[in-house]
Amino acid sequence: MVSSLTLGILTGLSNFLVLVFNAGFSMADELAEPNPGVFSVHGQVMILVWGLTFIAAGVSDAGPAVWAVFALEKMCYVVIWGMWINSNPDALSKLLALHASAQEESGNMSVLLAPTFHLIYGPIAVVFVILFLTKALEGKRTPTKLRRD
Repeated sequence: MVSSLTLGILTGLSNFLVLVFNAGFSMADELAEPNPGVFSVHGQVMILVWGLTFIAAGVSDAGPAVWAVFALEKMCYVVIWGMWINSNPDALSKLLALHASAQEESGNMSVLLAPTFHLIYGPIAVVFVILFLTKALEGKRTPTKLRRD
């Protein structure tokens, strides 16, 4: 299994990718537009805060309960993503059309950042749910050390 440090850093860095998709907050409004209740500018800042939290948990070798809570946090994003995909069944075809249009018109691929983010964040969150649950269960199977006074 992945070490706590590796998992914390990997998850933290994946959260920091929001800075790529919102172009360092210069396109934060565009990223928020498809789902403003979740990805407002405040929501995007909180993604970064959670990224720091994941890194801190990895550095400090957090216990199983912490990893279980992280799985729950990511599961919330999976559910939200599923609801968004359900209400936007043509999201992939729109993204592909946008890609073709951006290439033909101006070569400005930045218009693809927000839609791409909204298509991929859910599946990425699923991967982390599995990794976090595995880490939480792994900790439960590890015998606790006896304290001698």
